[in-house]
Amino acid sequence: MSDNNGPALRKPWVEKYRPYSLDELISHDEIISTISRFIKQKQLPHLLFYGPPGTGKTSTILACARQLYSPALFKSMVLELNASDDRGIGIVRGQILNFASTRTIFCDTFKLIILDEADAMTNDAQNALRRIIEKYTDNVRFCIICNYLSKIIPALQSRCTRFRFAPLSPDKMIPRLEQIVQSEEIQITENGKKALLTLSKGDMRKVLNVLQSTAMAFDIVNEDNVYMCVGYPLRQDIENILKALLSGQSFQDSFQNVDGAKCARGLALEDIITELHLIVMRPYDLSKEQRQNFGDDITLQLRLARKKRWNIVEEKRIQEEIELQSYLNRLIKDDMENRLSNLKLNENLHEEQLKEKQQEIEQECDDHIKELNNIYSKVDERRRKRDVPDFLCGKISFEILTDPVITPSGITYERKDIEEHLQRVGHFDPVTRVKLTQDQLIPNFSMKEVVDSFIAENEWSLDY
Repeated sequence: MSDNNGPALRKPWVEKYRPYSLDELISHDEIISTISRFIKQKQLPHLLFYGPPGTGKTSTILACARQLYSPALFKSMVLELNASDDRGIGIVRGQILNFASTRTIFCDTFKLIILDEADAMTNDAQNALRRIIEKYTDNVRFCIICNYLSKIIPALQSRCTRFRFAPLSPDKMIPRLEQIVQSEEIQITENGKKALLTLSKGDMRKVLNVLQSTAMAFDIVNEDNVYMCVGYPLRQDIENILKALLSGQSFQDSFQNVDGAKCARGLALEDIITELHLIVMRPYDLSKEQRQNFGDDITLQLRLARKKRWNIVEEKRIQEEIELQSYLNRLIKDDMENRLSNLKLNENLHEEQLKEKQQEIEQECDDHIKELNNIYSKVDERRRKRDVPDFLCGKISFEILTDPVITPSGITYERKDIEEHLQRVGHFDPVTRVKLTQDQLIPNFSMKEVVDSFIAENEWSLDY
């Protein structure tokens, strides 16, 4: 970095890169749009922001305050109390009450009081605050910020519009992280970015603090340097500990190896256990995910193939029925033509009688054609919608269920299919991968009734 950035480096990046306006905030689009609408309509209620640290609660209300007040009026219109201030009833009856009960001659709008980390306030202080909110609503708006909603008394919660700030997703954090890295001219590796996001767990403040600390301590921000900066176990440390635990050594030797690594690096036992658990579970989670997705893909392709085959058969059948209908219509007309020709050869009929007979034959022919077409039109609707719903088919063979059984996971299978799966593949549910034995299968009489009713109304489904 250049020397010009020296003073800026000493300033916490959390403050240096704090969003100035609502448009600069990342994530929580619905919350931001709602608050923007409140401001635009000049109907800002009392607010209660809650959620984990570093998710944008304070930045949101400060950006909101900047939009409400000009820089000249900001200090006189906004009172911000954070964790460094007293949280007892005295601060409520003193500083907060004095600020809320007075008006400024320079602005005719309401003031704003920001109470950060309000879950540290005593119950007496919160009850006193409730009375101030009730009395001075015309003059002031409160924004209460906390990590734990359960530590705010119900009386305060009911007087505020609540917004939950969830941990930020990596997709939202990466663009801002890359922007800061570029601005500060930091050398960072991809595994360094991944380590920052992993450690932060959705806390953008933690990302910036660790990034700044690592950048000041090392020339490059990579995975090892990030973990060393925060005293978190390196991957190599965890692998060595895991090898020691699985090496077949005695309990005492394994304990000494783990304790030695812990003391040598100053690691927290909780962090070691957390990382060990992740490593042990990673193969299981990966195999479960792959098997689940692979099974879903196979199921989808088999179902599509079966439907495609059925559709081909259906199209062929419909075409044959249409051709049969046309053929029968043609036979009726040919019969009419033959009868009319034979009628003309009859010399015993007068002209009027001949004409009358011709009309009778033509009318009879028209009636036959109309009756035939009516018959086809009645079945045409159902004929062209011949399809078996997926829920009536088994999850393994995709045949229509004849003896449906349900598992504890709520999945219905054909009995012979699931029993064969349990015997040949393994004792687990093919869809949920949950442990399953044959004695846990329960007859699904409701599904059986639905299937029987469908077959009774659609006999063609037996050929599906």
